[in-house]
Amino acid sequence: MIFQLTDDCMDFEATENIARKPVQSDYEQNVFTLPLIHAFQKLAGFRERARKNEVTGPDVNEAVFKSGGLVYTRNIAKKYYNKCIKILDEMDITAAKRNGIEAILGKALRVN
Repeated sequence: MIFQLTDDCMDFEATENIARKPVQSDYEQNVFTLPLIHAFQKLAGFRERARKNEVTGPDVNEAVFKSGGLVYTRNIAKKYYNKCIKILDEMDITAAKRNGIEAILGKALRVN
């Protein structure tokens, strides 16, 4: 979940060189990610315009930024990260294993 939510944000924030994949193409492929879903919920009339195919790629980008969709999505990813850390606190594992898992979680969240 952490990786997927971060990846969903990258679709709006990164270039293809940084992401190493096509960006800003999810909507065109009928993929509705959390940043966009948040925009649909927060911006009056935006969802209806999208249903009528009256929304362009730049409209989607503007709506996601205007609605705070990226901040919202990153906050959800951070909640998953914190939940994982709590679970690690309860596990009986070596420090090396914990550090490895935390490194993976951090990369997924893009904090390392």
